[in-house]
Amino acid sequence: MKDLILIGASLIGAAVWHELKERNPTYRVISFADNDKNKQGKRFHGLPVISVEDAVHSGVDLVLSTVYSEEIVKQLGELGCEKYFKFDEILTDNVDINEMESLVIGKFFNPRFNNNHCGELEKNKVVFSCNSFTTVLTAYFLASGVYAGWNKVMLLSSRCKYADKLREITSDIWDEICYFNDSYYIIETGLDALTEIIGTPEVFHFFSPGTIVYSQIIKLLSDKTRLILTDEGTATYDARTNDPFMKVLDLNRINEIQVYNPELIMYNPYNLPVTKIPVKLDSIQAVLKEINPVVSYSESRNDIGSDIIYFDQPLGGSHIPKEKETKFLTDLYHCMRDRKFSVKIHPSSKVDKYTSFNLKIIDGLPWDLIRFNQILANKDNRYIYITVASTAAFFDYIAGLEVSKGNSIVILLDKIMRKYHDTDNGSYNGYNIDIARKMDEKINSDSVVRPGNWSEVEKVLLRIVKSS
Repeated sequence: MKDLILIGASLIGAAVWHELKERNPTYRVISFADNDKNKQGKRFHGLPVISVEDAVHSGVDLVLSTVYSEEIVKQLGELGCEKYFKFDEILTDNVDINEMESLVIGKFFNPRFNNNHCGELEKNKVVFSCNSFTTVLTAYFLASGVYAGWNKVMLLSSRCKYADKLREITSDIWDEICYFNDSYYIIETGLDALTEIIGTPEVFHFFSPGTIVYSQIIKLLSDKTRLILTDEGTATYDARTNDPFMKVLDLNRINEIQVYNPELIMYNPYNLPVTKIPVKLDSIQAVLKEINPVVSYSESRNDIGSDIIYFDQPLGGSHIPKEKETKFLTDLYHCMRDRKFSVKIHPSSKVDKYTSFNLKIIDGLPWDLIRFNQILANKDNRYIYITVASTAAFFDYIAGLEVSKGNSIVILLDKIMRKYHDTDNGSYNGYNIDIARKMDEKINSDSVVRPGNWSEVEKVLLRIVKSS
């Protein structure tokens, strides 16, 4: 039996692993490898997840089981690894990437559960499925406002940063916070407990796209429950059924879409009613009072004291070579020279790409928490938030505008980033850019700016300084 390491702790990786066991038992998968730091050191389908670098140095044969094969092949070459397999080379039948997605969804995520357990509708009970800090924050806004006086339950995934701390808090807002171990694609334990906790709520908020685990949870719901697809970021504004996560979600089952800005909806497949999530100052105050201690937020932290924050995001998936990303960051740094400037690191990014710059690095704190604390701390300051096309900027602008009195500006660098691309089409995160364009049409351009070059960025910064 020959040992293998699958590169990609993902939907495709799970499918390849199970197919190998059934179709080609001469191979044994001993671990998964992934570039996502949040997965490294954990277990995926019972197997350890290691870094790609460690996989290369292990000497074990590697199999690409990811949609990012082009980027991984380049990374393996940089690490001196020239021997690897593609998953279709080791399976006994030829299977392409789309077939693998359909195969794993059909095999593992067909309805295994029924809702025969569901009793009478529990009026004034609402359940939120939260798998990230942003979804937790949105759930808090809704729970403290719209659902005041209701029985409120949060299903808190282990994938959410600070989940281990959030589960322990004594909450004035939640009746119950139910923590469960989300193994990304398969719930291995705890379904009975979840079934009992979910019950038959009047409303269930599902944050798209989430993980396939949440499609399993949805199968536990009664048809009587109102299911609301709720704002998690740009994927909610463009809920196309070709998204692997959306394939497992019956969009016919959804009763409503709820987002921060209905005007920016790009794709509404069944003409579902779209409503707006209200954000009010008193709700933000109540939420921050409860959450700030959990994440150790303090105004005295010296890594946050900047009027300009760049929301970092991983750019490798956009066909941007490492050297061009470095050039982009260098140009950004020079554009920000002599200004108080911080970088909010993305959870999956490496801090070392900023070590050559003299910058304050904000690591660990959720960006949205920083934004709303800044709103409450000093409404007179003019804050500048810069990103390529991060969901962070959209959420920040859409939600923050409600209470910020116009004290912030978002600079989107998607047009500039095209000049650093390795491809001809020059599109970055397609639907993010579509929404950015729609922002140009629908929203005050003084608050969201999409410059075409660094000189235009300089002009925007000078204009802000003069108007402050």
